[in-house]
Amino acid sequence: MAQDSSGGKMPTIQEKFEGTVSKLQSGIEDGKSKLQTAQEISKHKKVLKEVSEEKAILLFRLGELVYKKIRIGEIEKEGLDYLINDIISKDKELFDNQKMIEDLSNSQNSESLCTQCGSNVLKGDKFCGSCGTKVEIKQELSNFTLVECNACSTEITDDSRYCPSCGTKQQLHFEGGLD
Repeated sequence: MAQDSSGGKMPTIQEKFEGTVSKLQSGIEDGKSKLQTAQEISKHKKVLKEVSEEKAILLFRLGELVYKKIRIGEIEKEGLDYLINDIISKDKELFDNQKMIEDLSNSQNSESLCTQCGSNVLKGDKFCGSCGTKVEIKQELSNFTLVECNACSTEITDDSRYCPSCGTKQQLHFEGGLD
């Protein structure tokens, strides 16, 4: 080794090179360790996410099963009224919107003939587009009466066992009507 002006030994190029290589190797090892740790953390986060999603699906399925049992009266709904009423409200909203979609689709596709001039009129038309005659709506006579669902107030037939809107089991009289 060469000496510097203060009398200390100066490192040779070989020693400097070896020191630099040693620092690089140490840095690489440190980087590898950090990368492995980051990969392990990422792996565990992925497992956490997957298990959380699976748990959410299971809780959702459990909630659906319990809700169905509440609707048919197998489980009492004490303490759950606020949730059940919100769900029934959403069921009714879904039912009403689906019914509107069906009615609108049927009104576009269903045609009948005007009783005056024979032109085609759509189901929702109140007057004939050709002659202006008021369209007569044929009302089907039924042998049933309508009552309100005991949960969501949707009009249902008096012999319905379950509400078509919210799915709640109805209380029937012996004569076939609702309580």
